[in-house]
Amino acid sequence: MFKKNKAKITFTAMDAYWDNSPYKPVPAKTQIPNWYKNTTSYVDNVKEIKFDENTQATIKKCMPIFDSISAGYLIKTNCDIFINKVEEGFTFRWPSGPGIEFHPKQQIPLYPNVKTKEVPKWLNPWIIQTPKGYSVLIINPMHRDESPIRILEGIVDTDTFMTTINFPFMVVDENFSGFIPAGTPIAQVIPFKRESWTHSFGGEKERAMAADTLRQIRSYFYEAYKTFFRSKKEFN
Repeated sequence: MFKKNKAKITFTAMDAYWDNSPYKPVPAKTQIPNWYKNTTSYVDNVKEIKFDENTQATIKKCMPIFDSISAGYLIKTNCDIFINKVEEGFTFRWPSGPGIEFHPKQQIPLYPNVKTKEVPKWLNPWIIQTPKGYSVLIINPMHRDESPIRILEGIVDTDTFMTTINFPFMVVDENFSGFIPAGTPIAQVIPFKRESWTHSFGGEKERAMAADTLRQIRSYFYEAYKTFFRSKKEFN
C-alpha cells in the first residue's frame, strides 16, 4: 500500500535570532486549552444511560469542537505584552523583539468595534510557506480565551507571498488592564487547497441521504459521528 503524500507547511524566522525561540509555531493539537482538558467526557464523570433524558456526553465528546481546536498551527506571542487602559484607549509595552506597530484608525474607518485612535498590529516574525495551490486561513485561536486580543482575520496565498504576515488586532475587553505572557496563542493558521466552487440546492435525493444519516446516528448512544462519519485530520 502506498503512503499518501503529505502537504508541508514551513515556518521560517525572518531573523535568525528567532530560530532558537521557545515560542515557535506549533501544531494546535499540542496546546489544547485547559478548559477542554479539564472537562470530563460525561456529566459528573459517569458514563451511563438514563431513560428520562439524553445521554450524558459533554462537549468534550463533540468531535467538531475538538477538530476545530486542534486544526492547523498556533502562532504565539514571542514576548510579554503589558496593556494599560487609559482614557483614549490603551497603551502597550513589551520588553524586546519586533513587538507592536500601529495603523491609523482612518485606514479602517467603518470596521466594527474599533475603540482606539490607532489600531495596534502584532509584528509576527514568522514567514509562512505552503505548496503551490495552497493558502492559509488565519483566524483567532478557536474555542480559547487566553487573552483579550482578537486579531483581524484573513486569508493569505502563502505559496507566493514570501514574507511575514502581521496581525492587526483589537482589545475586546474595553476595561482590560493587564499582562499577556509570552507564548500566548495569538493566531491559528489553517492551510487549505485553493479550488473553484459553485453552489446548488438539493432535493429529495439529498433529503433521503440526510434521513439515512440521522437514522444511523440515532441507532447508537455514543460516538456515532466519530465512528462512522468523521475523517481524521493530521497537522504535524
